[in-house]
Amino acid sequence: MIRKVDEAHEQPPWSRFHTAGALTPLVCCLIVALLCVYPVFSSEADPVRVFEVRIDDQGLAQVHAVVELPARSDTVFAVLTDYARWPSLFSEGLTIASIRDDQDGVITDMYLPRILMPGTLHLVIRTRAPTRDRIEAELITGDLNRFWRLWHLTPLDGGRQTRANLQMTVQPKGWAPKWLVRYGIERELTDHFERLRTAVQARERQ
Repeated sequence: MIRKVDEAHEQPPWSRFHTAGALTPLVCCLIVALLCVYPVFSSEADPVRVFEVRIDDQGLAQVHAVVELPARSDTVFAVLTDYARWPSLFSEGLTIASIRDDQDGVITDMYLPRILMPGTLHLVIRTRAPTRDRIEAELITGDLNRFWRLWHLTPLDGGRQTRANLQMTVQPKGWAPKWLVRYGIERELTDHFERLRTAVQARERQ
């Protein structure tokens, strides 16, 4: 079951108009609801156990998710640190410009499509994996104000499965309505979790 934390509802910009030709509040609500629809998996296949998103008035999003994956923790670790194959774990359009090691971790230079807007986001992040149950990434530079992500992996079912606990902080540059930030996070991570489940299953069979 997916669990979300809601903040005060924020109307999209078009709901401020009240002319005869403008959208009615009901239609606006239906549009926002449709925008926020993301893939729904069957209870049997859904790997997500917890999914919380909190967004403050400055647009800083705090994310917590728990994903149970049908693979050993070593397999999940290998998939999450296979940087060259990151594009297969995220929505279509992510590209890796370069990958290089430094003394503090692995630096990836990447581009990914913007949500509901033209163009791409450019991000350079450093990933550290001090142990095989902890993977931490931080923003070096790019088109976000803040980005930080931590995966913590815990074996389940005698080591045959893995509970992956995700904590993430994201803040876009410039102002964006909370509903749009939420939509982008929920859409991208829901897709990411399903791709991750598929990838670890495939690697486990190798």
